[in-house]
Amino acid sequence: MKSENSYNQIDDPNQSAKQAAYLDYSELSNFSTSNEIKTAINNIKAYLMDINADWFCQFESINDLRRLNKYHPKLFLEVLQEILLEFVKLVVSLRSNIAKLALILLTEFFENKIYFVKKTQINFAENDFENCNNNDNYDNNNEFSNNNLINNSNSKSSFSNASPKTNSGANGNRLSEFSVISKSNNFNNNNRHSEFNKNSNFTPVKNLNTNNNYNNNQNHFDLSAFHNTINSIFDTVLPYILQQSCIMKAFLKEEASKCLEKMSSCTQSFYFLKKLNMQINNKNASYAENAYSSAQALMQNLLSDSEIFDSQNPSNKILISLKDLIDINIGLHNLKKDMYAKKAVKLVCLLKELIGSECFEAVKGSFDNNARRVIDSMLMEGNKGLKNTGKFNDLSKKK
Repeated sequence: MKSENSYNQIDDPNQSAKQAAYLDYSELSNFSTSNEIKTAINNIKAYLMDINADWFCQFESINDLRRLNKYHPKLFLEVLQEILLEFVKLVVSLRSNIAKLALILLTEFFENKIYFVKKTQINFAENDFENCNNNDNYDNNNEFSNNNLINNSNSKSSFSNASPKTNSGANGNRLSEFSVISKSNNFNNNNRHSEFNKNSNFTPVKNLNTNNNYNNNQNHFDLSAFHNTINSIFDTVLPYILQQSCIMKAFLKEEASKCLEKMSSCTQSFYFLKKLNMQINNKNASYAENAYSSAQALMQNLLSDSEIFDSQNPSNKILISLKDLIDINIGLHNLKKDMYAKKAVKLVCLLKELIGSECFEAVKGSFDNNARRVIDSMLMEGNKGLKNTGKFNDLSKKK
């Protein structure tokens, strides 16, 4: 384990001559004191927000971010939000060891189950996160360990009204100090398919009750805002990961592929799936193919998860997300380019297979007549095995 003083010595230019070592996740040690965390975070901000900083200092700072992700996810999200726009530049850095370590960090981020909760209400206990170590030397009473989450005005969302529940269990998962609740979206579940009949004009947003009740108790924070923060990070890093997944350097391509694989196992919501689906529309064939493969894998994982999707009784929110997915693929299909249209057809056919014909027809019924014609055409092309690859007609303009 590094000593606290080793962080203060990073400014020494002679350290640039040191050999950078890729630590395994199991080798990442916790911080000894709160002062060590403070110093590490200061170095992270100083070196990772300066693209011209010494590469070894950047390397060590990324390792410190990895340690925050492992042992202090709350602080990790705070710091990452603040430096995100500069951090993604390191993902595509010309210095390969920096780019590789940045990708390793993102892979570990997507592996960290604490960020990708499924249940509506969650109480983060210490055993909710693996590899949490107890360290008696940690300063539990230091005010730094009790800071509220950053309210980052540059981010699409931020945590709010968060404060520690207790000062115990300082090491391991810092989110163990919090009880988490979500905004409550009250759907009328007695007739969940009512707006999906063929005789109605479907307006998804209006069907949602957006009058959310927020619990301002200081021992709780908003789970919806928490998810929005994760989604905001995902939005920013996704294009850079896909970019690295189709470059010539094999070891970076491999790390990016690992990251996409872990990303495809995150069944938190449909948000990731929709964003991956949208990335298919890229001129780089390898980029588009990797986005498609990841979207396909995530779709299978997501819709095979009984905790997320119940084909017999899907909620309005799920039906709206399914409609959005089909809508995205209609747009890809209407580009009239085989590179995109084939993938759109395959995803729509896979979606129908995963959710079942009854649910698929219910969602399809929420579209207008022109869109339904496109969907039927896509299904027909899928059933024919895409033999007529040159005949992707834009049917959305037909009356």
